[in-house]
Amino acid sequence: MRKIRFRGKTKSTGRWAYGFYCQADGHHCIILDDATLAETEYTDPAIESFVEVDPYTVGQHTGEHDRDGTPIWEDTLLQRQDIIGEAGKADRNLIGRVKMYNAMWVVSFGDRGIVELTFEHDQCLVIGNAHDNPEVKEAEHGEEKT
Repeated sequence: MRKIRFRGKTKSTGRWAYGFYCQADGHHCIILDDATLAETEYTDPAIESFVEVDPYTVGQHTGEHDRDGTPIWEDTLLQRQDIIGEAGKADRNLIGRVKMYNAMWVVSFGDRGIVELTFEHDQCLVIGNAHDNPEVKEAEHGEEKT
């Protein structure tokens, strides 16, 4: 069975927390997985095994990795080299944002379209995410970056 992981930025520190997502009484939390607990200074995992997170930063792991093996999460920004023109004379770097669309993971290149992540992940590099790199958000529209 595939393990479904989420991440979100904690409200208290702004750091990423990894594990399982839950929502109760208006609170959004990540129940920390073993790897995240091992990286923390928590003294009582039974009490401190979950953290409240900003719901706008919660994202699911896609199960895919980029060409360098970096995990790809929802709202990850990916860079892809693209060939322009019939003769393939020039190239450019496109920036896309990973999203869930019609029950599948896609990379949105804005007005240049979307492609299924399954076909793109090994041709792309993770360059950040929409939450830590807000200055790159406009690149979601498929603008050329050098």
